[in-house]
Amino acid sequence: MNYKIKCRKDKLIRCLSISMPFRLPQTTHSHIIGVCKHFYAVQS
Repeated sequence: MNYKIKCRKDKLIRCLSISMPFRLPQTTHSHIIGVCKHFYAVQS
C-alpha cells in the first residue's frame, strides 16, 4: 500500500469517526475497515 492511498484511507476513516455521534461496536468498525480496504484495493 503506497502512502497516497494510506493517506486517503486515513482521511476517510477520520471523516467517518467525526460524523458518528457514537462509538461503533468493534464488529461494525472492523467491517467498515474491511470495506475500505476492499474499495482501495479495487481502486489501485
